[in-house]
Amino acid sequence: MRRLAGAALIAIFGATAAWAGPTVRPGGWTHQLTIQSATIPGIPGFLIPKNRPRTHKSCLAAADAARNPGVLLVGEKMSCTPRRFTMAEGRISSIASCVDERLGTPMTVQSTGTYTATSYSIRSVSTGVRKGRPLHIETVSTGTLTHAC
Repeated sequence: MRRLAGAALIAIFGATAAWAGPTVRPGGWTHQLTIQSATIPGIPGFLIPKNRPRTHKSCLAAADAARNPGVLLVGEKMSCTPRRFTMAEGRISSIASCVDERLGTPMTVQSTGTYTATSYSIRSVSTGVRKGRPLHIETVSTGTLTHAC
């Protein structure tokens, strides 16, 4: 069950990114992901941990905070290629082509949200095809600067 909790966490970053506005602070971040709804072919709905937040921690290096703050939003066990990423004036918007290692399914992840120097909140919709049937996952993710690295 827990392996699916990170399936749709946002994975947005890259050299094509554009950002301006509040600077995300480096340090230790605590992230929380909640699957709000999901249809994943081949996985019974009762095994998908809906509305049960999953938490993980990460460290954002000062260099990344200055040059590429979107790296803070990369999901666990996700491999993504950004198509569009904007982080400006307190708003985040992205579209990425991703593969979640646990599902092994290519998907498009569209995300929108807000951020400050010490927090973010994002809603994502992931879509794709798995086992010949439509895959659809909706998540809410939050993060807060909480500790030193």
